[in-house]
Amino acid sequence: MGFEVTSDLAASELSELLNTLNRFELWAGDWLPGSPATGRVPMKMLIFASHKSFRDYFGTPKFAGFAQPSLTTSTLVIAPRRGERGLQQIALHEYSHYLLRNRLDISLPLWFDEGLASLLSSVEFDSDQALLGELPVTSMRELTAENGPIRLSLQQALTTDYMMDWPRQRIDAFYYWSWLLTHYLMLGGEHEQSALENFLRSRAQPLVAYLDTGYGALERKLRRYVRRKYPEIVQSSPVPAPLDINLRCLTSLERDLLLGAAAVEYNPQGALELTASQQSADPQDVRILVLQSRAFEVLEQPEQALDLAQQAYQRAPENPAVLVNLANQLVHDCVFRQGSQCRALWQQALPFYRRALELDLNRIDAVFGIGLVYLHAGRPGEAVNYLKVAYSRTPWAVHVNFFLGESYRIIGDTRARGYLENARNWSQNAFWRGLAEAALERLDNPQTLQD
Repeated sequence: MGFEVTSDLAASELSELLNTLNRFELWAGDWLPGSPATGRVPMKMLIFASHKSFRDYFGTPKFAGFAQPSLTTSTLVIAPRRGERGLQQIALHEYSHYLLRNRLDISLPLWFDEGLASLLSSVEFDSDQALLGELPVTSMRELTAENGPIRLSLQQALTTDYMMDWPRQRIDAFYYWSWLLTHYLMLGGEHEQSALENFLRSRAQPLVAYLDTGYGALERKLRRYVRRKYPEIVQSSPVPAPLDINLRCLTSLERDLLLGAAAVEYNPQGALELTASQQSADPQDVRILVLQSRAFEVLEQPEQALDLAQQAYQRAPENPAVLVNLANQLVHDCVFRQGSQCRALWQQALPFYRRALELDLNRIDAVFGIGLVYLHAGRPGEAVNYLKVAYSRTPWAVHVNFFLGESYRIIGDTRARGYLENARNWSQNAFWRGLAEAALERLDNPQTLQD
């Protein structure tokens, strides 16, 4: 475990939380599907001591944490949820997602992705053991009551793959159903474990088919399950050596760049406000220009985004981040368009991607960009070679899964489906979700496969 953490927690609280996460990672590996990624991009954690501060920057009352991935840094943003789950459980939940996103060759439905994260985050450690299986019984009995106040069926929870626009109560019900069902499948018995393994391996039929039951019958089983003594597991979990934590205070510029980079996809205007407050103090800092360029890209103002990218390039032509951002802005309007003008822009971007990779071999975003150049040049087989490298380092990235799946689809490779389903299921953006669904529809209808 080695990453950068920024937090306003007291040093003692932060140290305790990070050591718990380190112990959790050592313990959790046996519970994760798939195989570990060959390498991970650097990870940053942004941990808030209060939900209010989190909400002020990110503007969402529905969630208390999320992953903000990029091809160069994966950022986890975590805060306690007001009046409910504590900071440690939220941190373990989001860290479970981080660990899951760094597993190869998996395609998980949304309910299992969230259910497993909830199950693992409920672990309790003592001196040398881990206790897994505690459930929020009151909430789950209310959830499964025949005439209860929560209006979300188990079938709805199992078949949804997008919930970002749901009201809070419906989202909570989805999480509880997912948690309870995952608990039942993983801890309930050999038959349930075997059914889950077969389902995750092939996904050829709905889960209930692998359990030889129906949605109503399964809901009744879960109602009985949570009303009797449900199973818990005790495992050995030695305490690892304490982490060597080096603390320092950030400058105001470092703080605002970090907050802006984490918020830019959710609150681009807020990212611009953060950088504007710093620009007068250091107008030559290209990190500010690159972040502003990205914010204008999210705001769908491509001319401003490209102008800022070019300004940054004039000041730092050998900066890998500047080079990749300039290449990205050059082809921004061509990612989903064809034509001679776009082909020329992709070729114009290629040298910037290549130079960034020469300067820094760890620039996976440059590798990804080169893959897209080949894809848009009508060479999907060569694109796969680069996109597979990007996937090996960033298996959680929605757009990497999408374009790798698309490349496989175009060349007729059956591996396309798993990557496209990942892109659909993991997207928190309706646009990417729609693209993945359209690609899966083309995959299911051979007459539309001509590109």
